[in-house]
Amino acid sequence: MYSRNDRLNTLLLSEVGLALRGVKDPGLAGMVTLTGVDMSADRKVATVYYSVFGESRERQSTSQALKRAAPYVRHVLSKRLSMKVIPQVVFRYDETPQRASRVEAILNKLSEPPSRSDRSGTPAPDTPGAGRPLPMDRGGGTPAPDTPGAGREDE
Repeated sequence: MYSRNDRLNTLLLSEVGLALRGVKDPGLAGMVTLTGVDMSADRKVATVYYSVFGESRERQSTSQALKRAAPYVRHVLSKRLSMKVIPQVVFRYDETPQRASRVEAILNKLSEPPSRSDRSGTPAPDTPGAGRPLPMDRGGGTPAPDTPGAGREDE
């Protein structure tokens, strides 16, 4: 079973999202996504985390617009919710999506095969196994032992 704070966080996330639809601030640029809510232990402050799809300039204008909209959001919450104390709303930028994309880019870079190798079939000097010859494939080079004439020289 979820605790009361978990249920309140979920409720506030949806209600703040609905309240922000009524905000007519031109500073709300880019696509804003609410990612989570954390209530303080005394339930007087609700920190709402958001992310913005766009450039850093749009992120800054959105941050200022959300700061200006916080009293309005609290007013809307007071009309829609029946709580003893309506929490003060504080908006914080959530950097988790940026961190996740950075980690994903690093993992993709690590999983790519090495791009440099010469035509002789040996790996480039900076790759593991450099200096050791690769076994010949059955398509060329010396004949495989199971083919006729393998291992014998013509006399």
